[in-house]
Amino acid sequence: MTKENAAAGMRLFGSKLLYFVLIQGCIWIAVLALYIRYETINPDGFGRGYVAAAIDKHNRLAQQPSPRIVFVGGSNLAFGLDSAEIERSLGYHTVNMGLDLSLGLDFMLREIEPFLARGDVVVVSPEYEQFIDMYPGKVTTLFSEAVYYPPSIQFFSFEHLALFLDQGLVVIGGITRAAMRFVTEGVSSEQHSNNPYVRSAFNEYGDITRHHDLGRRNITIRQFASTSPDSITRVIDRLNQFSDHCRREGIAVFYSYPPIFRRQLQAYSEMIHDIASNLTKRLHFPILDTPEEMSFPIDYMFDHEYHLSFAGKQIRTNHLIATLRKELRPENTSKF
Repeated sequence: MTKENAAAGMRLFGSKLLYFVLIQGCIWIAVLALYIRYETINPDGFGRGYVAAAIDKHNRLAQQPSPRIVFVGGSNLAFGLDSAEIERSLGYHTVNMGLDLSLGLDFMLREIEPFLARGDVVVVSPEYEQFIDMYPGKVTTLFSEAVYYPPSIQFFSFEHLALFLDQGLVVIGGITRAAMRFVTEGVSSEQHSNNPYVRSAFNEYGDITRHHDLGRRNITIRQFASTSPDSITRVIDRLNQFSDHCRREGIAVFYSYPPIFRRQLQAYSEMIHDIASNLTKRLHFPILDTPEEMSFPIDYMFDHEYHLSFAGKQIRTNHLIATLRKELRPENTSKF
């Protein structure tokens, strides 16, 4: 092959590659335009969806003066606290940062750490999945957080970035499906007043209140994967790292088990008690309760094994007030 033929072949390849890139670019521009349109019209879309509540939670975290009680965890906190009553009873400004377990415990701790100040109290209440496989988070939920609340990107670790690189096709697939759904089905602009999974369902403290007057929904025993010594150790080491930092800054940290449907606790009793045993032996900060104390019968659940009804959240709130009041007595604060 002569140099002229080789050069011509390269030019032909380059032109075909350019056309391919342009076509793919146009397709993706169209898909993204449809996706943005879908999210704009969708009552659960941009600025209105469940994860968009992170905007209000961060605003409250930044604006409330110390001393504060900051609750960290997933939706067990969103559905399971009366923060106004905690604030009234204990005299601390209360911030409920609980949102979704699939943000991952590492991200949850990273997003509050820069805002904490001397005199604050942190109550960590992670769901049991953090000790299994959810510690780094789920890429689709982290993507939603970044879209709805762009400043959250600063709290991503290298592990999160690796997660996006490894599972980026999942995000792309989700965008594509939403765009195609908009083309084939459209979207209703009707806002459902009984939907607790939207930003407007939260109150100013970060608690979901819209489900208070809704009836109990079907709750099933969901399958948990298995823990491993490494997965439990990873979480405990991270919690201890966080608490050791807080102790140096004059911030008290406590652990509280998430409320859970009693039958779920019974079905996975061995695994949950293995987690509890490790926490009791190895955690560097106080634990406020036990898995049994935070297990609830069906009458106190709403729609999920971690989500309490209004009556259930009052029981849990009163428990936390009583235990925190005891722990936060002046004679007990010197150890923090």
